[in-house]
Amino acid sequence: MSRLQQYHIFSPIGGIKQNLPGILLNDVFAEESENMIYRDGMVQRMQGRGSLYTDTITDPILMLTQYRKRSGTKYLMAATKDNVYYRGAATWTDITGATAFTGDADDIWSFCHFNDTFVFTNGVDPIKKWTGSSNVVVLGGSPNVSKYLTEYYRYLILGNLTDYPSNIQWGRLGYLEDFTNGDTGEQVIDGEDHIRGFAKLGDYLLIFKERSIFRAFPIGGDLVFNIGRINDKIGASAGHSIVVANGVVYFFGGDNRFYACVGTNEAPEISQAIPDLCDSINPDKRELIYGTYQEGLNRIVWLVPTGTSTTCNEMFIYDLDTQAWSRAIMEASVLCPGGYIMQASRTWNEQADTWDTATGRWNDVTLLAGRTANIAGEYDGTVNTMWQTRQDKATNFTGKFISKPISFSNLPTYNRLLKVQLYFKNEYGGNVVNAYIKRDYSDTWESIGTCTLTGTGNELTFVLPCNITARTVTLKLESQYQFRFIGGIFHYISQGTR
Repeated sequence: MSRLQQYHIFSPIGGIKQNLPGILLNDVFAEESENMIYRDGMVQRMQGRGSLYTDTITDPILMLTQYRKRSGTKYLMAATKDNVYYRGAATWTDITGATAFTGDADDIWSFCHFNDTFVFTNGVDPIKKWTGSSNVVVLGGSPNVSKYLTEYYRYLILGNLTDYPSNIQWGRLGYLEDFTNGDTGEQVIDGEDHIRGFAKLGDYLLIFKERSIFRAFPIGGDLVFNIGRINDKIGASAGHSIVVANGVVYFFGGDNRFYACVGTNEAPEISQAIPDLCDSINPDKRELIYGTYQEGLNRIVWLVPTGTSTTCNEMFIYDLDTQAWSRAIMEASVLCPGGYIMQASRTWNEQADTWDTATGRWNDVTLLAGRTANIAGEYDGTVNTMWQTRQDKATNFTGKFISKPISFSNLPTYNRLLKVQLYFKNEYGGNVVNAYIKRDYSDTWESIGTCTLTGTGNELTFVLPCNITARTVTLKLESQYQFRFIGGIFHYISQGTR
């Protein structure tokens, strides 16, 4: 009689990896998973989103940022295709005034702070400004309409000008509304491809075009800037995908892959592990891709439109500590770069559970005044805090960890799986995780039991009996509740080649 053998997988935190056949992957990787984060030696179900405020804006939010004045006053700014708002003490205030906007639902705003003024453009209408009072007004000085803008060394830089999408324009040094005097200027950035955005990296300004990257720095005199090409192999296809984090610029390239650039002529790809996810992005809507760096978590989140979706319906998440990729089935229109400094404390009140039926924490204080929160603008006009609630926008959502197909030996032999031993962190709340096994490459998942995460101690162990014969087995753990998976042991008997 064959002897009972064991196969171990622990700390499967490599993230999603799709560039090798599953059978060849190391056990730390997964071919697919949803709403899971790979971090701290565990696979963790993501937290969801909850409303930051009870009132909403009527249209999809296409701009979300915090405008901080030198006086210390802070405003949460938001814009739709038609209106601009700021958040005062308690409500959204419409500051559009008589200004008419003619952009559409795909015209995401570009913005910056210059001379304590908030400056922004939708790429269609004249550039606007707001100083913290009254309504927004058109920026003076007759600048060109531009799709992107940024502040750099006390210059207001405009890029992708109307009728001149390969040009940049800059205003007078230190002046917000002077584009005709002093050292103002305009320059064609070589190549027929269009400008797709800017990134400030150290002392340099990187100018991203569709198929190339340029680097600029001030030199004074008649030239004002030295501008040279540093990469002619790749550029950015989505201007709002450009994210600066820890001295590196990350962006979505013209070949539907994600890249990193440190300001030299090298821009290595960082998405080799997720080719299928990258290929799922809708090529007709990739300009909607929106990214931001979440500093406290040291990861980048990109909103992406996948399949035939004409809006961003998923999030691709890149952990800068582990280089692990995750995928969240969460829609959103824009993120808030740099986060939002909370103006008042807020309690955990988004769950639909009552006090008696809630599992896990319920009424904890989760966001304190002065803390930086990660927030997202939504297509339904709400602003939500991210990664804060057990539910997602007051709706249960499922976290799914799916292992690679596991072969218990180097040969494709049959094995009889008799029990699976699973290890979790104790959630102290009775959270239930359902466990499934799939034989070989079947489409059918077979339930092998549930794990209720309550008990004593920091770690919990569950032994789930089963009787499954296959060459390979794939493990799926699924729950609408918080869980943190550490690893498992498969107990099996070798059955030979048939």
